Amino acid sequence: MTKVAFRWDDIAGLRQIQGVSAKRQMNWHFGVSVAARTAPFRHVRILSRLIFTEDGHKPFDDPAKMHRLRRSFAKTWRNPRWRDMLLAFLHWLADGAPPTDRTSQQR
Repeated sequence: MTKVAFRWDDIAGLRQIQGVSAKRQMNWHFGVSVAARTAPFRHVRILSRLIFTEDGHKPFDDPAKMHRLRRSFAKTWRNPRWRDMLLAFLHWLADGAPPTDRTSQQR
């Protein structure tokens, strides 16, 4: 699988955001859920997710199987890996544009 390169300020790297597990005979995909909030201030929360598929397209139908896979497959992944996958995804989503400093701009 190809890797996604990212550069955000002082953090740069290369991270795989989808892959295949031959041992478990399944594909995994990094995904995000987004929730907009208005209180206590306007912001967006981005939560990392893992989705497992049999063929690379259709997720497993069994929620219990997905839950077990999330707990066992990624249990050795630590925060730096999750952070890098999120940064790689956001960098890809922004078409490689650098982050902007929103604090210096007027609202």
